[in-house]
Amino acid sequence: MDNQPAAPVQPLSPADPSGAAYLDQIAAKPKTKGGLFSGKMLVLLGALLAVVVVAIAAIAFSGGGKTPKTNSETLYLRITNLQKTAAKFHKSLKNNSLRATNTTFQTQLTSILQELGTQLPKDGIKPDKIEKKLKTDEQARIDKINDTLEDARLNVRLDRSYAIEMSYQIELVISLMQKIERTAKKDYKSLLENTIPKLESMGGQFSKFADD
Repeated sequence: MDNQPAAPVQPLSPADPSGAAYLDQIAAKPKTKGGLFSGKMLVLLGALLAVVVVAIAAIAFSGGGKTPKTNSETLYLRITNLQKTAAKFHKSLKNNSLRATNTTFQTQLTSILQELGTQLPKDGIKPDKIEKKLKTDEQARIDKINDTLEDARLNVRLDRSYAIEMSYQIELVISLMQKIERTAKKDYKSLLENTIPKLESMGGQFSKFADD
């Protein structure tokens, strides 16, 4: 066999510039546009959340959605109605101790109403100009209480039922006063601060009543 000359060795070609550029392109990180949770969007969401929290706190602070004015009007109506109920059932109470407690209670309610009647107009609240719907709602509420107590009277168990009911109603009145107190002006706040302990004492007397 004839010996053929070996093919000449081709020198290595320099790196392909276009290939290097391609590698650089695929290695580069793509630029991303601001999405749903970009910095600006997070700031906006944070501000919106803060507004919602403040709004909820304001509602809770003013008493479950009621304005301070409405709370004060409700307080005035509620005490007025309780006073009437206390007077209505007083003569039907049998226990002497309970009757004495109820006498003090009526006197206390009368005093509170007089003080509120003087104080509320100073805060722009007119007891004789209360919204009709609020009056209707509070009247419906006291009517249910009166019906329950009348049923107890007819079944000869008024004393115990009355003591329990008044103890509970006093707790509700105190809770309403405490809500009002948070935003009340100085004189109104002082009135409530002086009244609450007296009501607490009265509520304690009713709750401790034991029918013989």
